[in-house]
Amino acid sequence: MAAQAGTGDVGSLQHETYEAIRILGRGACSTAFLCRHRQHGSLAVVKQVELEDLPPAEREKALTEVELLGMVQHPNVIRYFDHLLQPRGLYIAMEYAPGGTLDDFIAQQSKPLPEAVVVRFLAQLLLALQALHERGIVHRDCKPNNIFLDDRQQMLKLADFGISRLVPAATFKASTLGTPNYMAPELLEGRMYTQKSDVWALGCIVAEMCNRKRAFEAPNVSALTLLITSDKPVVLDKSYSAWLQGVVRACLHSQSDQRPAIAHILSQPELQNALVDVQLL
Repeated sequence: MAAQAGTGDVGSLQHETYEAIRILGRGACSTAFLCRHRQHGSLAVVKQVELEDLPPAEREKALTEVELLGMVQHPNVIRYFDHLLQPRGLYIAMEYAPGGTLDDFIAQQSKPLPEAVVVRFLAQLLLALQALHERGIVHRDCKPNNIFLDDRQQMLKLADFGISRLVPAATFKASTLGTPNYMAPELLEGRMYTQKSDVWALGCIVAEMCNRKRAFEAPNVSALTLLITSDKPVVLDKSYSAWLQGVVRACLHSQSDQRPAIAHILSQPELQNALVDVQLL
């Protein structure tokens, strides 16, 4: 896959393998393009990461994303296709999920999602996190904007491994990485990041699907930190079952060692029908 670094315009992405169609989004040091495979016409996302003036830490993040994408092959995780590293840029080709982000999907809802939909999405997120955790990976930035949907908006796919880490290197003190609204209390207090911090983020995402607003929202980081560490329970819309409320409450336990493991949640009877449905998607 040959590529030429550019300025982030559609015409600047020149591949032997992929033809750029349009820009999907821009980050601080990267641009995501929707592309078409020149030979067989399939769609893909190519993330162009400018490396020329990138600080060493940001360069490491980009290379980590490539490494981790290649390690995980799962239906609920965005698939990695290929990458090319050049002196000025890194190009990562990955699966395109045309249904938009979960963040967009939640914003489009005018009334609470049916519990069956929430539970189906919960099951898929659990399977995605299980696939990561079994390989010793923690995501570190689980949020609706990093979760994509297929064309039928029935299957979720977890993405954006830019700040993920392998567990031996991940049980470290939290830095400013991650999105504060989904960060567990231990991270905001400067304590260690573990797989249970991903479980906290999962609880935030499920609550957001149910209530159509973030579980924790405040006007500034200081107020947000106070809210998250206050141990105030998050209450779901009254249309949801006591079981689902219990799952969210358990995931959002202020003490990380009291939060359930992914495997424990997956074993609950209320999830079994959803897990069967996922296999049929």
